[in-house]
Amino acid sequence: MKPCSHLRWRPAAVVLALALPACLSSSPPPPAVRYFDPTTHKEGAPQRPAVACDLRVTAASHLGREFVVRVAERELVFDGMNSWVADPRELVQAAVERLLGPSVRSPDARALAIDVEAFELDLQAAPQAHVRLAVQAAAGSRTIDLVVPAADRQPASFAAAMAAALDRAAAMVSELHGAQVPRPATDR
Repeated sequence: MKPCSHLRWRPAAVVLALALPACLSSSPPPPAVRYFDPTTHKEGAPQRPAVACDLRVTAASHLGREFVVRVAERELVFDGMNSWVADPRELVQAAVERLLGPSVRSPDARALAIDVEAFELDLQAAPQAHVRLAVQAAAGSRTIDLVVPAADRQPASFAAAMAAALDRAAAMVSELHGAQVPRPATDR
């Protein structure tokens, strides 16, 4: 017995009925996510410190690749359309290693711990990039809190401001790492 011809065409008709609305949709495709590199690529080898560095970098759990944008004193939003090329922890580590050289796990290396507390774009007033690092070095502890104005509210301008903030923060970390370590007082 031969199957009915109308049953053979039913699966093809269902597929066509499901696909046709997608072809007729007038909505534009979603915009692509844009990635920004807030690092600077300076020419020449930087002068390395005399003391090797055992670097450990951590970051607050909310700091990821998405732009973190401060819109009010106690309000942050995450911009899913604009992202960094790496998470802030990696970006800070790369900026510091560019000045201090790669991290070395050695008894001769000075420990250097950095916690990235803020890596955000601030839109409360004039646009600016904000980086705050809690640094623990052999020479002491310090919080580096930098704000760098952005030329405008465009993501590329924010990336340039963040690059300047990262460079300044890395230079300050490098100075702290290379600083004289206080010696404990000795009793005589």
